[in-house]
Amino acid sequence: MQYYLAPMEGITGALYRKAYAECFGNIDKYFTPFLSPNQNLSLTHRDRREYEDHLNPARPLVPQILANKPERFLWLLHVLYEDGYREINLNLGCPSKTVTSRGRGSAFLGECYALKAFFETIYEDELLASGKVLLSVKSRVGVDDEDEFPWILELFNAFPLSELIIHARTQKDFYGGTLRYEAYRLACEKAKMPVCYNGDVYTREDALHIQADFPQTKAIMIGRGILRDPGLLAEIRGNQRPGREELLDFHDRLCRYYKEGMSGEQNMLYRMKELWTYWGASFPGEEKMLKRIKKCTRPEEYEGLARELIGSLC
Repeated sequence: MQYYLAPMEGITGALYRKAYAECFGNIDKYFTPFLSPNQNLSLTHRDRREYEDHLNPARPLVPQILANKPERFLWLLHVLYEDGYREINLNLGCPSKTVTSRGRGSAFLGECYALKAFFETIYEDELLASGKVLLSVKSRVGVDDEDEFPWILELFNAFPLSELIIHARTQKDFYGGTLRYEAYRLACEKAKMPVCYNGDVYTREDALHIQADFPQTKAIMIGRGILRDPGLLAEIRGNQRPGREELLDFHDRLCRYYKEGMSGEQNMLYRMKELWTYWGASFPGEEKMLKRIKKCTRPEEYEGLARELIGSLC
């Protein structure tokens, strides 16, 4: 079984991936948070940082594109190809309103004719038609209901996708509610391409459940589970979990990279506090300390509190 780090905008960016790869190195494939080309066929500086080689030692890395217009997708496809990338991922899974209000991400799944035309157009491009670049898709199982998934899967099967990554929820489910395991089972049974599972893998038991119940699964993508517990993948793989010193090293590298790469300590503080909204789940009974971390305003105060909390681990 392979394991991927899920793309999460603003969180699993280049600097996080760099620190994780250096400290743990147990990810089989990394994905950038989505890159969204604008109408002028350009990217923001922040987006470019996500795939530029010198900032991204965590490999293999797959850039993810968010687009519903073929010309924008193809422009970025060629930019990434010139930069050496040979696999690209299309985001059809993001449920955020800032994305779906423009018909992108998971909302694109509700436009069956437009989505089909999109794939037909991009596969006329020589890079995809020749197989010089492989295209995978990260998708939800529908917009409002999983009953939409059979035709979505039929559409995907009409094109030579390299991999189908399924977050087993609809757009309407957002990140809550019951996982749509039967829709995922359909993908395992009927998809013509390898299938990867994504959604609520927080423990080793969660991963073993997917492996046992859906043996056709080729990979599992984990996002929030790894953010909550950086040692999760070591445990899933049956290896020794990282101890206190390894976690302190990971934390300190993140702080250093955020200071260097985000122009100052205040930006580091903001990003690390955001990370603790997830990582805090690994510290039950430490609510008071976590609240102090959340409220602190001085970077040096933060670093002292965080190191004290991590250092308290047995």
